[in-house]
Parts: sequence; C-alpha cells; structure tokens
Amino acid sequence: MKTQASEQAFDNIKPKLNKFQDIVYKQIKYFPNIDIYEISRTTGLPEKTISGRLTELQDKAMIRVTCKKDGLSCFVINKPNYFDVQLRKVEKFKSKMAQLEKNYPELLSEYINKKTKNI
Repeated sequence: MKTQASEQAFDNIKPKLNKFQDIVYKQIKYFPNIDIYEISRTTGLPEKTISGRLTELQDKAMIRVTCKKDGLSCFVINKPNYFDVQLRKVEKFKSKMAQLEKNYPELLSEYINKKTKNI
C-alpha cells in the first residue's frame, strides 16, 4: 500500500524522469513493495549500478534509488524504515507530553479539557 507521500513524490518527479528513471518509476508505481534488488533484476541493470541511500525525504522513510552509471535517481518507500519513523514520532510526542505534564500540569489539563469539549 502506497502512502500519500509516495503518491505526491511520484507526481512531483514524473515530469523530470528520463528513460532509466521512467522504467524504475513504472516498476515502483505498479509494484509498490518492490525493492532495489528486484528493480535491478527486472530492469536488467546489474545490482552494482544501483544504490539506495537516504535523502531529504528520510522523515517520510523514502529512499533515493540512484543509477551509478548516469547519476540519475528516483524515490521509493523503504517500508521497514517507515514504521521506525512512525514509532520515533510517537516516542517524541510522548516525551514532549511528559515534559509538559511535569513543567506545566495546569496548562496541559486546561488545554486537554478545552480540546475534549469540542469532540
């Protein structure tokens, strides 16, 4: 299952794709669970010519797949990292809430009461 972030990434990069990227783009779009090794096998490119590395989209658990031969790349979701990122976000939220509860208990309870009234 693709996330909204991956759909937007696909839409943003599609106009810029060349032949290699277009092949990889189609592989990822039609087979969202595909990995770098499967892309290599289905496109006929040796595994040595493709590398995956984290990019500025790391917070969305995206990996940039780059062809070493021509330096062109496209994005693919790194599924295991996606769940790690989500867990980190939850842990960060929990620690912030604990800190708020410790430092400003009255303000936090007032805020929660205000928010729960609107539900």
